[in-house]
Amino acid sequence: MFYSQCSKAENAILDSLNNCIQPDSLELCVQDVQELITSAAENSIPFKKSGYHKVPWWSVELFCMRKQLNAARRLYQRTKNSVVREVYREIYFQIRIKYKFKLHESKMNSWKSFLADITAQNVWKKVNTYGVKTNFTKRLEISGIEVSSGNFTSLFEDTVDAVLRKSFPCDPNSHDYSQYRVLRSEAELVYESDDDVPFSRTEIDWLYKLEFNPLKTKVMKIFKKSTVDQRINLKLGGVIIEEVHKIKYLGIIVKVQWKEHISYDSSKSEKILLGLLRISNNTFGVKTDVLQLIYKQGILHLISYASRAWGHSLNKKISSRLIRTRRRFLLHVIKGYKTISYEAAGRGSRVV
Repeated sequence: MFYSQCSKAENAILDSLNNCIQPDSLELCVQDVQELITSAAENSIPFKKSGYHKVPWWSVELFCMRKQLNAARRLYQRTKNSVVREVYREIYFQIRIKYKFKLHESKMNSWKSFLADITAQNVWKKVNTYGVKTNFTKRLEISGIEVSSGNFTSLFEDTVDAVLRKSFPCDPNSHDYSQYRVLRSEAELVYESDDDVPFSRTEIDWLYKLEFNPLKTKVMKIFKKSTVDQRINLKLGGVIIEEVHKIKYLGIIVKVQWKEHISYDSSKSEKILLGLLRISNNTFGVKTDVLQLIYKQGILHLISYASRAWGHSLNKKISSRLIRTRRRFLLHVIKGYKTISYEAAGRGSRVV
């Protein structure tokens, strides 16, 4: 649009420029060009719409209430004194309740005025009249299905009956063959029988090829401290199974408390450290990068093995044992004094 308006006046502008002799006439020609560009821009370039709320329910009163609400919220959030802050908080919530109520009221009034202005043929009028006011409780009549007689259903109940007869036809006994009649009669009989005899231990062993060795089987009882420890006699294959207080399974020492397992891991880590120091005495010790690698790949995995099982039972005494073991190894990594703390050793070694 801008180009078309400028192109229409192109010849007139060129003629006026060619006929310019005096400076005053040239000034008038420049003004004409400026007015042409301004008018073309106004007609082709849309103006920026001012204001943020271009909705029918927004009003000056809501604008002022929102400003008041924002000011109350800022005052409440920026107050440091707890007593004064609580007072401002109550004021802020009261203003917010009034603002929300006024906003809802304005929206409802705007919607009602909109419905009052439109005609009855408008779809929104119908939705409000037959939908919102009646909560869509009016039942829709489904009819017009052709039945086998060639007629069409006119009621909802007739339509449902026709659909059921079509989807689930009747299957009388007279239409069955002789073999199907026998199957139908047998299926309708109530079958009663006694429960089967349970499998014996010998049958289970033979079926799954399992053999229990009572000498290699142990039993451990886990109980609370308040429970009296009583010995149990459990037999397997006529042999009494040995009762123990701890069992080592997959590298984990299972006991009522996890203290012994953590002590076992700590002593095992210290043995690894002593072995490294013993074999490296003639070479002025193990290098720092080698110790770091051993600590990351070996000691940490050894100490934290199955920690999801025993990590919840850590207390101050057990944690100190783990920290002591790790600190001893880290001191050799950083080649530091024995007075260095565990946190400082971890920072210096860059492995914690």
